[in-house]
Amino acid sequence: MRVLTPAARPKRPLPRFIAIALVATLVTEAAAHWVTALEPLAGLAGVAMVIAVCLAAARLEERLFFWLAPRPSMVRVLGQLMIGAAGVAAALAVGLVLSFLPDALGFTDWLIGAGAAFALWWGGAVTGSLPVLLIDVVVSALVPGFRRRVQLAVLSLLGLLLTVAAVLSATVVEVLAQLRARTLDPTLFNLTVDDRKLSGEQVVELANRALEHPAQVVLGALGVALVLGLPALWSATGKLADAVMERINPLSQAFDEVAHGHRDVRVEEGGSTELAEMTRRFNTMLDALTLAERMERAFGVYVSQHVLERIRAQHGDGNIPPSLREATVFFADIRGFTSMSEKLSPADVVAVLNRYFARVVPVIERHGGYLNKFVGDAVVVVFNGPMDQPDHAERATRCALDVQREILAMNAERAFPELKDIGDGVLKVGVGVATGPMVCGNIGSVQQMEYTVIGDTVNLSSRLTGQAKAGDVVVSEATNAALSKDLVGEAMEPVTVKGKEQPVRPFRLRPD
Repeated sequence: MRVLTPAARPKRPLPRFIAIALVATLVTEAAAHWVTALEPLAGLAGVAMVIAVCLAAARLEERLFFWLAPRPSMVRVLGQLMIGAAGVAAALAVGLVLSFLPDALGFTDWLIGAGAAFALWWGGAVTGSLPVLLIDVVVSALVPGFRRRVQLAVLSLLGLLLTVAAVLSATVVEVLAQLRARTLDPTLFNLTVDDRKLSGEQVVELANRALEHPAQVVLGALGVALVLGLPALWSATGKLADAVMERINPLSQAFDEVAHGHRDVRVEEGGSTELAEMTRRFNTMLDALTLAERMERAFGVYVSQHVLERIRAQHGDGNIPPSLREATVFFADIRGFTSMSEKLSPADVVAVLNRYFARVVPVIERHGGYLNKFVGDAVVVVFNGPMDQPDHAERATRCALDVQREILAMNAERAFPELKDIGDGVLKVGVGVATGPMVCGNIGSVQQMEYTVIGDTVNLSSRLTGQAKAGDVVVSEATNAALSKDLVGEAMEPVTVKGKEQPVRPFRLRPD
């Protein structure tokens, strides 16, 4: 039994265009110093580089998050905090170092911007991972439902964003108020934006205007918080989606395996309540399907494949009403079976019969015959019932001849060593075939039924079997009349059989 468990989460490759964007930015920025018309192109390349760096930060953080997944809970939480702090610190340190370097051909500004973008996205991705991690580690035992987990993760991020917005708003308002009250030195805020210088006094004037509209300050801080929170939202939603897919993927794989006929699979029951219940129901369904197929196979051992297919076509309805059909039936009977049974042990008798039936039954199936029953050592086979077979007489005769050929082959192979001290040491079988009307259908009670054939034609077949010597196939006159010219049998003397007032003329055929 194979149990399908969530596979290791795939390591998404780092964006290939990071190096391309970096090289493009450096080249176009250098070219723009000599060709002014290339400045817009350099700007686009720089934006592409910033986007690439953000994606790289997200993928690296994701890999580290999944690397921590198998670790103990406290290690995961502390590790996530350390990863966040280390990434931001490293990016800021690189930016600080670059800020003291000369701006060679404008490269430094873009590199500082890329470092700042990396730090922003890295910190946001770690922030987004923390609610998912804390819910998975701490809250999952109390809130097993996936829907509640998603709600908690979203509410946690929303609360975090609102907190950041509130802190930014309060900080900005406080700084502006201190500038207005001159408790802060305005010269600390001398700024240069796109080669335009803003003095501290101009900053104070802007502060005074901003304080006249505090709502705009709050909205501005909220907008900044949302921009800063985009990496966190991206990170959290991605990991929540991965949490769902890692449980859905084994289930999808299991459906594919079942569709290809494999029944030795199960899906590990785990994850949130809903997903665990889904996999449990799938496993229950598969158990029921496996049991039904085993029961069908067991049932198929006791009934013909034709009957089984008929029941399938009737969607499980096992009722095959009796009907009068023109059909052909043959009996294959072992000669001297009574004497053989007296001289052999019961185990040897059963061994001989099973070995004989094991070779004869496939021959019958190959010709499309319905193996009606085993009557001791005899085999009863019907053609044109329950399946329609217009050439039933010829099918039955050819099948009977092939049965005799198979017995000859078995005797040549010395397949019955138990018979070495009995007669000629070989198995001898006679076959009688008759064609005519017979009643075909289910006969029995509600508790147990059997598909069988009854009628004068069946009795005639049994009587003709008694006229067949070892290796012979004796057919009725009606059967012989329905055969093709290459199968017409040799006429025998008319014989009187039990149940018939008039003598019947049988015809003998023997395998080549």
